[in-house]
Amino acid sequence: MKIDSESAYKNMAQIYDMQQRWKKEAKDYAKPTPSWEYVIKDMQERNKMGAEKYNKYLTPDTKEDMLQHMYEELLDAAVYIKTLILQRDNHDNKTEKGS
Repeated sequence: MKIDSESAYKNMAQIYDMQQRWKKEAKDYAKPTPSWEYVIKDMQERNKMGAEKYNKYLTPDTKEDMLQHMYEELLDAAVYIKTLILQRDNHDNKTEKGS
Protein backbone atom coordinates (compact mmCIF):
# COMPACT_ATOMS: atom_id res chain seq x y z
CA MET A 1 0.00 0.00 0.00
CA LYS A 2 1.45 3.29 -1.12
CA ILE A 3 0.66 6.52 0.72
CA ASP A 4 1.36 9.73 -1.10
CA SER A 5 3.07 12.54 0.77
CA GLU A 6 -0.01 14.80 0.67
CA SER A 7 -2.19 12.18 2.39
CA ALA A 8 0.52 11.47 4.92
CA TYR A 9 0.83 15.19 5.67
CA LYS A 10 -2.96 15.54 6.11
CA ASN A 11 -3.03 12.53 8.43
CA MET A 12 -0.17 13.91 10.49
CA ALA A 13 -1.86 17.32 10.68
CA GLN A 14 -5.12 15.72 11.85
CA ILE A 15 -3.29 13.70 14.49
CA TYR A 16 -1.47 16.82 15.67
CA ASP A 17 -4.76 18.78 15.85
CA MET A 18 -6.38 15.98 17.86
CA GLN A 19 -3.42 15.90 20.26
CA GLN A 20 -3.63 19.65 20.77
CA ARG A 21 -7.39 19.45 21.45
CA TRP A 22 -6.87 16.64 23.94
CA LYS A 23 -4.13 18.60 25.71
CA LYS A 24 -6.41 21.64 25.96
CA GLU A 25 -9.32 19.54 27.23
CA ALA A 26 -7.07 17.90 29.81
CA LYS A 27 -5.94 21.34 31.03
CA ASP A 28 -9.55 22.53 31.19
CA TYR A 29 -10.44 19.56 33.40
CA ALA A 30 -7.47 20.30 35.66
CA LYS A 31 -8.51 23.93 36.26
CA PRO A 32 -9.94 24.62 39.70
CA THR A 33 -13.63 25.45 39.94
CA PRO A 34 -14.21 29.20 40.35
CA SER A 35 -15.47 30.16 43.81
CA TRP A 36 -18.60 31.84 42.41
CA GLU A 37 -19.79 28.45 41.12
CA TYR A 38 -19.75 27.15 44.70
CA VAL A 39 -21.65 30.24 45.85
CA ILE A 40 -24.31 29.74 43.17
CA LYS A 41 -24.68 26.09 44.18
CA ASP A 42 -25.01 27.12 47.85
CA MET A 43 -27.64 29.72 46.91
CA GLN A 44 -29.65 27.15 44.98
CA GLU A 45 -29.52 24.74 47.91
CA ARG A 46 -30.54 27.47 50.39
CA ASN A 47 -33.43 28.49 48.14
CA LYS A 48 -34.65 24.90 48.02
CA MET A 49 -34.21 24.45 51.78
CA GLY A 50 -36.09 27.69 52.46
CA ALA A 51 -38.96 26.66 50.22
CA GLU A 52 -39.19 23.28 51.96
CA LYS A 53 -38.87 24.72 55.48
CA TYR A 54 -41.20 27.72 55.08
CA ASN A 55 -43.33 26.38 52.22
CA LYS A 56 -42.68 29.51 50.16
CA TYR A 57 -40.03 31.41 48.22
CA LEU A 58 -38.91 34.96 48.82
CA THR A 59 -40.37 37.31 46.23
CA PRO A 60 -40.69 41.09 45.87
CA ASP A 61 -44.17 40.64 47.41
CA THR A 62 -42.81 39.08 50.62
CA LYS A 63 -44.33 40.98 53.53
CA GLU A 64 -41.64 40.19 56.10
CA ASP A 65 -39.03 42.79 57.09
CA MET A 66 -36.09 41.63 54.98
CA LEU A 67 -33.88 44.43 56.27
CA GLN A 68 -34.34 43.19 59.85
CA HIS A 69 -33.70 39.59 58.77
CA MET A 70 -30.51 40.63 56.99
CA TYR A 71 -29.35 42.63 60.03
CA GLU A 72 -29.90 39.62 62.31
CA GLU A 73 -28.05 37.33 59.88
CA LEU A 74 -25.13 39.77 59.79
CA LEU A 75 -25.04 39.85 63.59
CA ASP A 76 -24.80 36.04 63.54
CA ALA A 77 -22.05 36.26 60.93
CA ALA A 78 -20.12 38.73 63.10
CA VAL A 79 -20.29 36.27 66.01
CA TYR A 80 -19.08 33.42 63.78
CA ILE A 81 -16.18 35.54 62.53
CA LYS A 82 -15.19 36.68 66.03
CA THR A 83 -15.32 33.07 67.27
CA LEU A 84 -12.99 31.99 64.47
CA ILE A 85 -10.61 34.88 65.26
CA LEU A 86 -10.59 33.96 68.95
CA GLN A 87 -10.00 30.29 68.12
CA ARG A 88 -7.15 31.22 65.80
CA ASP A 89 -5.55 33.59 68.31
CA ASN A 90 -5.99 31.17 71.19
CA HIS A 91 -4.43 28.41 69.12
CA ASP A 92 -1.53 30.73 68.18
CA ASN A 93 -1.02 31.68 71.84
CA LYS A 94 -0.97 28.04 72.96
CA THR A 95 1.53 27.25 70.22
CA GLU A 96 3.78 30.15 71.26
CA LYS A 97 3.62 29.22 74.96
CA GLY A 98 4.42 25.60 74.20
CA SER A 99 7.47 26.52 72.13
